[in-house]
Amino acid sequence: MLGTSAASPDTHRLTRPAAWLRAPGATEARQGYCLVCGNTSVFDSWVAVTTDCKRNTFFCRYCGSVARNRQLARTILDLFPTRPASRSLAEFARRTRITLLHTCASGALHEALRGAPGYRVSEFYDGVLSGTDVNGVTCQDLEATTFRDATFDLVITEDVLEHVSDSERVCRELRRILRSGGYHVATLAVRWDQPRTVRRARLVDGRVEHLLPAEYHGDPNRAEGALVFFDFGADVVERYLSLTGATDVLWSNGVTADEEGLAIFHNMVFVSHASRVSLNHLPRAQIPDDLQQPEALKFAT
Repeated sequence: MLGTSAASPDTHRLTRPAAWLRAPGATEARQGYCLVCGNTSVFDSWVAVTTDCKRNTFFCRYCGSVARNRQLARTILDLFPTRPASRSLAEFARRTRITLLHTCASGALHEALRGAPGYRVSEFYDGVLSGTDVNGVTCQDLEATTFRDATFDLVITEDVLEHVSDSERVCRELRRILRSGGYHVATLAVRWDQPRTVRRARLVDGRVEHLLPAEYHGDPNRAEGALVFFDFGADVVERYLSLTGATDVLWSNGVTADEEGLAIFHNMVFVSHASRVSLNHLPRAQIPDDLQQPEALKFAT
């Protein structure tokens, strides 16, 4: 059970006139609690109802978080409890004293965490040396950062590792900059029916060599998107993430409480610990008891 914040989420409860429920073009919507911003909100999806994976949709109307952001938020709240307990990542940022690195300078998690005293943020900019400031954001090549050993209690990467040319080197680098007992918390796409990871591209003398047809994912810093270097397979934990530390996979797929209460769908969070310990003892962040149960709403396109 999460603690009670000074400003209850009920303060932000939305009213329910009919026009309030339907976002233009939305295919589905959920009312629930956002673990990123701490509001009772509506989460809108614009993908087909029959879509197999909805981890990057169900946008919070307050902070813009998507499903995978909210599972990341819950994981961080579970790993680093505060006193009093934080009911959202926004509250957590005001109370925590950990040192953390987030490798994305935009989006809902960045906005929620940026006020934390120990918060650092980085991006990778093509052709820019690690440690260089670009418009107030530090460029860091995750294969070779400029941070000292044992700098951070927490490193967050959101769908990043498939876009680096040497994922093994990155995972070793993250272990170097994590303090003993620290955590790397990550999301990434995995093809579990594929036994081994497939390399799609590589760097040869600084130039990209495509081994498979080029594939790009959306990226706010690149008009063409971020190039995919790897299609991760079922060996992703053993081959890559375990280089940072013992790794647990926290699943949220078909969990009714997650879907109906927190609008978390079809996602997994990978937690690599700089010392070997199971995460099974962790309490799970819950929807505050003083919030009404949400409703599922489905719209035709």
